[in-house]
Amino acid sequence: MLTLGPDTARSGTGGTGCACDPVPVPVRRVVRSDVMYRHISTGQPCWISTSDGSRLPLAIGRWLGGAASTQEDHAVDEALLERCLGPTVDVGCGPGRLTAALAGRGVTSLGVDVSAVAVEMTLERGGQAIHHDVFAPMPDGTTWTHALLADGNIGIGGNPVRLLQRIRQLLHPKGRIVAD
Repeated sequence: MLTLGPDTARSGTGGTGCACDPVPVPVRRVVRSDVMYRHISTGQPCWISTSDGSRLPLAIGRWLGGAASTQEDHAVDEALLERCLGPTVDVGCGPGRLTAALAGRGVTSLGVDVSAVAVEMTLERGGQAIHHDVFAPMPDGTTWTHALLADGNIGIGGNPVRLLQRIRQLLHPKGRIVAD
């Protein structure tokens, strides 16, 4: 579950059940990706709430590819990019750091994301992207030689096997999936 910022709310009933005894209660919100991208683009903190209630910070600096990224992050990105030598579809492109980097190298690339805000961010960076669900029929008849799944996007749709089968349909018969 994605949670944004350090939110708490007041409950009308505390431990005693009395409406006059409010206690802070953590607010957990499942957030649409557009809301998340608008939130992170302003530099606000985000985290994932795990099933045991603990929180893990999201690697916003890595997603955005800015100064907050580490040297290790850049090395991982470079390893992914150097394997994408032909037309590449970046599935779940997010804010487009990899899609734009491929375009900057002269590689035909297209980002695909269900978040319109993420697509806007990709376009602003100079990458090409479409607001689209990868499981829906793709509007472009291109046969891609590479499909990029970065930043844990193997989990898109909640079923990695289904996602890989879908991506296989988008790839040239000798195409490759590049994932981290």
